[in-house]
Amino acid sequence: MQWFRTEGGYIAEQSTRPNTLAVAFGDSPAGLAAWIIEKLESWSDGSAFTPDELLTWVTAYWVTGTIGTSFTTYVEPAALPDRIDTPTVLSVFPRDIKPEPRSYAEAFLNVRDYVEHQVGGHFAAWEQPEAYAGDVHRAVKLGGETGLADGF
Repeated sequence: MQWFRTEGGYIAEQSTRPNTLAVAFGDSPAGLAAWIIEKLESWSDGSAFTPDELLTWVTAYWVTGTIGTSFTTYVEPAALPDRIDTPTVLSVFPRDIKPEPRSYAEAFLNVRDYVEHQVGGHFAAWEQPEAYAGDVHRAVKLGGETGLADGF
């Protein structure tokens, strides 16, 4: 509950007023930079991003005009199954915005491997690329062992 009070406002705004945000950020590079950089800095583990990298992220959204489409997952209703039985590798990074305890994840997923990393946050693929890639490789290997990765 504390996390939702201090960090969760973006969910409400992006899911209920995405077009307002899209127009505002599409018209203001400073506003876009403030929105994106705030998330990159507060959801990562320490100084994961250099100033040049922060500007690269902002520039990518600005030049492509895609900030509005990034809100889609918060707006579109998703019909989720009660449980997913596909064998799953779950990577947990300590500074992610909502790290799932294994017991919670196992209620919804067939967790075959639960990897708790010592460092990293929400942008783990950027912050800890080797650890993230290792977990992806482990998941693909698991899929191959269970016959799910045929054709890879």
